[in-house]
Amino acid sequence: MIKYLAHKDIDFEKWDNCIAASKNGLIYNQSIYLNTMADNKWDAIIWNNYEAVLAIPWRHKYGIKYAYQPAFTQQLGIISTLDIDENLTSEFIAILITEIKFLEYPFNHLNQILGDSLDIKNRKNYIIDLKNITEPLINFSSSFRKNIRQLQKWNLTYHTETKPESCIELYEGLYLDRITTLTKKDIAQFKILCDYYNKKGNIMMRKVMLKDEVVASILLMIDNKRVYNILGGITPIGKTLRANYFLYLNIFEEIKGSNLVFDFEGSEIRGVADFYETMLPAVEYYQRLKFNNLPKLFRLFKK
Repeated sequence: MIKYLAHKDIDFEKWDNCIAASKNGLIYNQSIYLNTMADNKWDAIIWNNYEAVLAIPWRHKYGIKYAYQPAFTQQLGIISTLDIDENLTSEFIAILITEIKFLEYPFNHLNQILGDSLDIKNRKNYIIDLKNITEPLINFSSSFRKNIRQLQKWNLTYHTETKPESCIELYEGLYLDRITTLTKKDIAQFKILCDYYNKKGNIMMRKVMLKDEVVASILLMIDNKRVYNILGGITPIGKTLRANYFLYLNIFEEIKGSNLVFDFEGSEIRGVADFYETMLPAVEYYQRLKFNNLPKLFRLFKK
């Protein structure tokens, strides 16, 4: 049986058990992640006794409920402890587009949406199975090694960061004005989420310094499946010095050989994607579904 549940009716223990046990139960789907980043405004579609689930973050505008992609949330979609076939996917989507009149929604890498009438776009992610990384400088490309050689003349140093707000504030100062979909409220909620995961030992933070100045930093989240490249920042000086190569080399030296997957989280930005590709990751695609069944008057404002 498949059903739509309001947030208040979700059994969060069963929900989180499904996320933990599923191959595609990524960190963004944990109830604490959704409760924090979606401000407790998300409903769910549930199959049987939480054998397959789908989260629906929502907002209201002009009295209309619509689904959206919360900040710092790359993949949602159908999470299941069983194989997700075409029929199950179709059932979930049928309920989703019946309950929600407008959505721009990311599914995940194990979901396959079919249908000529649906507005579907493929998104590219990069991943590295850390079991296959023994010596990063050998495993990565010649271009990566060349950049490492060129930055050796600088006295860059690599450090552990203990405070999530330090990484977040660097990111905020560098990028908040450029990312139109990101708000100060999103940042505030993300800080709360990071404090929670940091206390549980699920965050790894590192920074690169030139003398006393931070020129690059990274905040990684970790669950039982992946290391997520959630947030990073590099200053103009850091870009000039290629500090990101130094940062990632040291990160991979620390985490190589583990049973986790390193998840780069994209990117659709060509320059960022080019950098990730120097580490020779595998490509992992996921789909983004857009659906607009608003009254004609409102469709003018949501295209």
